[in-house]
Amino acid sequence: MKNAFLLIWLCIGSILPASADSLSILRLEDVYGIALSNHPIARQAQLLPDYAKAEIRTARGAFDPLLKSDVNNKSFNNEEYWNIWQNSLTFPTWYGVDFRVAYDQTDGKYLDPEATTPAGGLSYVGFSVPIGQGLLIDNRRATLRQAQLLTTQATADKVKAINKLLLQVNKDYWDWSFTYQRMLLHRESLGLAAQRFDAIRNRVLLGEQAAIDSLEALIEVQNRENTLNQSTMEFNNARLVFANHLWSDEGQPVEPGSAVVPQTGNEGMSGSNILPLEQLLDSAKAQHPEIITLQVRIDQLEIERKLAAEKLRPKLNLEYNFLSPGTELFTDPDAYSPILSDNYKFGLNFSMPIFLRAERGKLGATKIKLEQTRFQQQQVSRDILNQVRTAYNEMNTLSQQIRVQESLQVNADKMLEGELIKFGEGESFLFLVNNRENAVINSEIKLAELRTKYAKSIAYINWAAGNLISR
Repeated sequence: MKNAFLLIWLCIGSILPASADSLSILRLEDVYGIALSNHPIARQAQLLPDYAKAEIRTARGAFDPLLKSDVNNKSFNNEEYWNIWQNSLTFPTWYGVDFRVAYDQTDGKYLDPEATTPAGGLSYVGFSVPIGQGLLIDNRRATLRQAQLLTTQATADKVKAINKLLLQVNKDYWDWSFTYQRMLLHRESLGLAAQRFDAIRNRVLLGEQAAIDSLEALIEVQNRENTLNQSTMEFNNARLVFANHLWSDEGQPVEPGSAVVPQTGNEGMSGSNILPLEQLLDSAKAQHPEIITLQVRIDQLEIERKLAAEKLRPKLNLEYNFLSPGTELFTDPDAYSPILSDNYKFGLNFSMPIFLRAERGKLGATKIKLEQTRFQQQQVSRDILNQVRTAYNEMNTLSQQIRVQESLQVNADKMLEGELIKFGEGESFLFLVNNRENAVINSEIKLAELRTKYAKSIAYINWAAGNLISR
């Protein structure tokens, strides 16, 4: 609801005149809210967990009960060769044991004796269990375990995508803010130069000052006018770039009007939401998306390694079924006979490659991938921690530079004030006044630039630690 009102306000701001009384400040926190709710990249990232759930559902399909029915009939030259009707319901389990309930009914002159059943059909209940390969882990269990890890992977990918989006939003917002402040300062400096030109021109007309001074004042006005045009163009371009992050609930782009302006000065530039360095490092180790992604990859490769090691074991499968004519097994508990005494079907099959080259090659390749990923995680972790430290040092340096620049600006103001007094008393020149004034303007622009960099550095530190979205 808040975002909806904010978007309506933005649209109204696009048609309001850009007078000083009608200007409205668009805060960075509100932009974050709009981006998180409506930005296509954010919406795309929100779908990642749902995709992971779909993959898990797909993997669990390997454990779904399977109902099967086959009908096979052959008739030739008015003679019925055979009729075969086979039905089964299989229940796979997590531990590799498959339980089966079945009913077969067959008849025919040329029916294979092995497939012959009593007149009322043959029902059986049994199980199949892998005693060798597949007892500890098999393909379907490995696939499901890897799919379950995708939930953690999807969450990490979602955080990574949104963190990157918010970092770009922060950068573009403060670029917009800086170009706005610079444009205002250049507009102010042009106004001062124009006032001074008018005053000097009047004094020249009265014969109180040399005509060359009015030409120098005019040149300064023209220079500042060109500078203002350039800064205005850069401000408009920065606003267009920033507008890429504004979207409505319906997925339509929203443009901020001239009556909507960004935060300026010290607003929103406090470092109070920055954790101590050690806490940032601990947070990066525990929850940085790239570290989590690599850990998920390691866990998946570990599952592959276990599966590859399992395939070194011989295949030895045991199958047993209780048999009964008709459907007595489903209706009469007494139909079950003791195991291996009467009415049963028993099977045991064994197979094993002699050299196991494919299996040993797969296991060796998986181990190498596992080690490579672990080494990669070590390097990425170190890079991330050093990135956090570097960003923290930059933020502290910018804080010191801002304090020095604030003092420098005060001193530049005093120098300009003194030069204006001397100029009014005829003891200075217009060239010196313009230089002092330009120094003040440049000092104010430099201060705004440092404050903007400081605001960006706060977001960059949180992004480097992998927790910009949470902060």
